[in-house]
Amino acid sequence: MTDALANAASLLLTRGDDQVYQLTEDGERHLCSLIEATAVVDDAAQLKAKVASLLGLAQALRGDEGAPLAAAAIERALHASPTAVKALELIRPTGVDDAKGRAFEAFSGSGGTVKRAPTGHEPAPPGSFKPPRPIRS
Repeated sequence: MTDALANAASLLLTRGDDQVYQLTEDGERHLCSLIEATAVVDDAAQLKAKVASLLGLAQALRGDEGAPLAAAAIERALHASPTAVKALELIRPTGVDDAKGRAFEAFSGSGGTVKRAPTGHEPAPPGSFKPPRPIRS
């Protein structure tokens, strides 16, 4: 049954004082454990279907039920689970030649280089633009 994980998550939901669905911190931790336990028992295709149904529950909570906090808690539980992230293939596979990804990494400095803006008296680095005078508002 592909909806087993979503059904289990729906059992963890409670209604707050305003009658809106919510997922407590304990419920969120329990959901994380359920996701990891499901990953041990199911194969990759079954886990992917169950995680997709859990995302469907989060979408229904956000849209139809007006419970964005409960939906966000389910999404946090999914993102906290490396197996769920891998099941949905949300991570970029290694070895893929991704020019945009490399360009962003080079620009952002995630390759280990420290990026900083030049001070007022320093020249601009090659290939960049520095206004001729300080911008004041």
